[in-house]
Amino acid sequence: MSTFTIEPFTYNWSCRVYETRRGDGVIYAKRFSELRPELYMKYRWYFLYLAALAQVRSPKGHVEVREWRAPANGQTLVQLLKQREVSARRESTRCSNLLAKAIENWSCLFPIQQDELYQKAERKAKHKMQLHRQAFLKWQEAVESTK
Repeated sequence: MSTFTIEPFTYNWSCRVYETRRGDGVIYAKRFSELRPELYMKYRWYFLYLAALAQVRSPKGHVEVREWRAPANGQTLVQLLKQREVSARRESTRCSNLLAKAIENWSCLFPIQQDELYQKAERKAKHKMQLHRQAFLKWQEAVESTK
C-alpha cells in the first residue's frame, strides 16, 4: 500500500499595472493571498477578468500578473487538513458500508470471506481506514501547533 502524504498549500494572485515596462510608478495593484485551492479554482475567471480590466483601463501601462503557490500555515493549514480528514473519513465509511451491504446480500453456497473480490474490497477498506487515521493525526498535530 502507498503512504499518505499531506502537503497542503494555498494560492496567491497579484496584478500590478506600471507606467513603464521597467516598473516605474504603480498605477493599480490588487492582491489575493492564502486562498484555498477550491476557492482559487472557483474564482480564477474573476482574477483573469481583473487583469483584463486593468489592461483596458490603462492601455499604455505594463500589466504584471503573478500566480503562485505557497505552503499553508496557521488557520488555513488547519482548515485544509480538516477537509482532508473529513474526506478520508467519508471514504472509509463508504467502503465499510459497501462491505456490510455485500455481506447482507450474499447468496452463494460458500462464505463471502472466501470470495476473491470481497477480500480485495476488505483490504481496500482497511487501507482507507489507515488513511483516515493518518489524516486525523496530521490534523490534530496542526491544531496543537497553532495554539
